[in-house]
Amino acid sequence: MTLPNFLCIGATKAGTSWLNEQLDHHPEVRMPVVKELHYFSSLHSADHRSWATKTVTRAFKRELRSARRAHESGEPQAKPLVRHLKGLLSLEIFSEEWYGRCFERPDRAGKVIGEITPAYAELGDEGIQHLMSLLPGVRIIHILRHPIDRALSHIGMAAHRREVKPTENALLEMIQSNPQIFSRGEYQNQVPRWRRMIPPERLMIVPFGRVRDAPMDLLREVEGFIGVQPFHSYPAAEKVHATRPLKIPPAVLRHIEGLVQPTVEFIRTEFGEDFLMATR
Repeated sequence: MTLPNFLCIGATKAGTSWLNEQLDHHPEVRMPVVKELHYFSSLHSADHRSWATKTVTRAFKRELRSARRAHESGEPQAKPLVRHLKGLLSLEIFSEEWYGRCFERPDRAGKVIGEITPAYAELGDEGIQHLMSLLPGVRIIHILRHPIDRALSHIGMAAHRREVKPTENALLEMIQSNPQIFSRGEYQNQVPRWRRMIPPERLMIVPFGRVRDAPMDLLREVEGFIGVQPFHSYPAAEKVHATRPLKIPPAVLRHIEGLVQPTVEFIRTEFGEDFLMATR
């Protein structure tokens, strides 16, 4: 079965869509048609599975519609891609067969297989053990964004999707009812667990600022980490899924800063002040 050689486990709103877009262009890398398969997180969280099933299925159906349009317009690569997507949609989602076949992408001949699902950062010991048993030797990339910036971006995304007005009461209510907004960035819970269970040579932790300030240097490091040759035609300057700016009321900002302060202190203590500044 075709399975990933590397995973990127987050963080949410920390450049993972950008990284997926870059690596999808590399001729030696094969990424699935849909980013964020949610396989391991869905198997190890019933609450997660309830919404991920709909989200992932909808994403594959969207890609199937796009592939069909491409086939109708005469693109030669589109027909096998249509078959691939129809086959995936016929399988039980989140079964082991489904997961393996997600990487049998006919329009990509990459030798190194990858997957990016930021929800994996929250996996507990059991989930990580399952991941390691299925993917022995897997390499893990974790991008850390400054907790305040990451939370603000996540809140902006959530408010846009839910059509929440940027008022103090509306935003505080949304934050209260969506604990995932902050749990996705609680590095003090995530990093020690992954460090304990993954050999250090197979765990790459990088600050988000490198995505903005030195994208090509970061991609060179990622290439070396996953074992592919340097590629020189990345669309590295392009932003992917940039969050629309959201004006946050002062009281909400103070609330956010209080909630993420333990994470800020964790980064400072664990990685140092320079690393913390580089996460911005």
